[in-house]
Amino acid sequence: MIFIFDIEESLGFLLAKNHQRAASLFREALEPYDITPPQFATLAILWRQDGLSQTKLCSLANMDRTTLGGIIDRLEKQELAVRKDDPEDRRTYLIYLTPKGKDLQNILSQVAEKTNKTISANLTLAEKEQLVKLLKKMRVQKRRPIN
Repeated sequence: MIFIFDIEESLGFLLAKNHQRAASLFREALEPYDITPPQFATLAILWRQDGLSQTKLCSLANMDRTTLGGIIDRLEKQELAVRKDDPEDRRTYLIYLTPKGKDLQNILSQVAEKTNKTISANLTLAEKEQLVKLLKKMRVQKRRPIN
């Protein structure tokens, strides 16, 4: 008997296709502000806790150091964030929002909320809450080799 994999029932396929749709919608919504989704994620973390080290930001954003370094470079060029020496460790920079970066919090948070409502429009509140709970559970799962 030949096993036929049903791609339409594949969790990976469904997650990827939903991610593509959500990322595209969010990218379009952020475009007028000249911000990308990864830049938004970095700003959102800093809105909650300003003055983090790049290492801590990498951990919270689940990004590698090189990728995040490029994002911070772009945020600095846009005058939304600045690197400052860590007074306790000369080898470390702390990332701070500029007033311009702080000023974007309200409007960009509204953009993100509107996008979330759009991508979950056909879900009930209970379904959305359950989906978020399950996705968070999957996110913390340790990587295991595929056998």
